Amino acid sequence: MKMEEVYNQKLGFMPQVYMIMHANSLYNGMNRLVEDVNSQNIQQKFKIHFNQEGVSYNNDAEELYNLKRLQPNPYWYTNHLLMKINKDTGQKLAFVMGDENRGKQWELINGAAEFIGNRIVLTSPVEDSGVLYLKDSDDYNNIKLSTRIEGNVVGRQSIVLRFDREKDSFINIAFQDNQIIVEEKAPMKEIKKLFSYKFGDIKLDDEEISPQDRKESSTKVETPNNSVMETKEYPINIQKSRDVNIIMNGNKLEIWVDNILVTKDIEIDSAIVKGGVALESQYSKINKKDTIYDGVFDDLKIQHIIKEEDSEIPILFYNGYTKSQKIAKDIQDFFNSLVDWAIETF
Repeated sequence: MKMEEVYNQKLGFMPQVYMIMHANSLYNGMNRLVEDVNSQNIQQKFKIHFNQEGVSYNNDAEELYNLKRLQPNPYWYTNHLLMKINKDTGQKLAFVMGDENRGKQWELINGAAEFIGNRIVLTSPVEDSGVLYLKDSDDYNNIKLSTRIEGNVVGRQSIVLRFDREKDSFINIAFQDNQIIVEEKAPMKEIKKLFSYKFGDIKLDDEEISPQDRKESSTKVETPNNSVMETKEYPINIQKSRDVNIIMNGNKLEIWVDNILVTKDIEIDSAIVKGGVALESQYSKINKKDTIYDGVFDDLKIQHIIKEEDSEIPILFYNGYTKSQKIAKDIQDFFNSLVDWAIETF
């Protein structure tokens, strides 16, 4: 059946705009005979063709049959898309905040932040770090912090403790490219790496990973004998949920992930005494295609440690749901799942 017949049968008319399925292939190394046939038919049947993918902006100098288009990834949050459009167009689109009552407790230093119920999504600027600072936390010292990180494995989501902006000192616990990296920055000193730990391999679901994702996630490095070796990294769309508990008490740091003790008694520089809590997000160099990253933090809770043996410690900050809010959300999620099922089934 010819293309015109299909469109006329399904839509009742022939559209004037076309987007080829395999973007960036036409006019870019495709077999010449195949390219000529495709190009001729597209120009005969359509007035505009979006052939390239990866950029959202076209100007008046573009060829009508070789225009650019942007295909957002499913894991992008709203501000990720807006950040990308800002980059491509040079415009300054306003970002979304979500829950303003939750958002007003934070100071956005860099990037964009969206507050979605118990979730904080921190989107980094292009090739830069997103930083979100908790207001009124300047004097925090001995604390227990818990959260669940939900961002992509390939990227950097950090929890910053004792962040003194005047002295430029902090402790940074970063989850980056399937590992933990702990760094400290004492006043008048350089950043110092204290600890690193690589998590076990993540089981990949082939149904969720396209060949293109696998290709883009590989990295070529030079070996000592000047040959080139390809090392496989995690595809850029792999997500991993991790429950994180951090105890910062005195000059000792303790980290638990998924109820497993990762490290205990990391010694912190004695000059780093107190400071605020901040969240950070940053893209990974492994991801060659996208220099914007969404750090995702769920159910963030901060408690004040008075004594180590205290079973009940005061809550300084909590971004999770109350019991009534959780019940309401579960009911809403159940209803939404029924609607989705009905749409897919009928």
